[in-house]
Amino acid sequence: MSIAFETIPIEFFYKDLVQLESVQIELISKLGTEDAESVIMKFNNGIPYAEIEGNYEDIIIDFVNNNSVEVKCLTGKGAYDEFSISILNFGPLFWIQALEFDSIQFFSAKVDAILCAKIEYAEFL
Repeated sequence: MSIAFETIPIEFFYKDLVQLESVQIELISKLGTEDAESVIMKFNNGIPYAEIEGNYEDIIIDFVNNNSVEVKCLTGKGAYDEFSISILNFGPLFWIQALEFDSIQFFSAKVDAILCAKIEYAEFL
């Protein structure tokens, strides 16, 4: 992790993520209507995520991972082949994914994710 960029824990984004219709539909499909509405209402009422019970965290994380879209792709040059360094976006968050490397998560601005990727993977660009 570069000193120049600090990632933001996904928990910071939960309140905004549960406002997205696609996330609400996913929560309802996995938790049921009553539990999903309870989670969403608690976030809307300002209750901290750590005080909200339920399995919503894994559902949101999986949904973000499976539904993010690539907004920028850099090409890294490995020892034997080229590889993609993807800047991904879902709702208010951005993150970096490159095969064979751990993902770098999360940023609130696309420009921060791109600059971090250029610094973190500089030796491959």
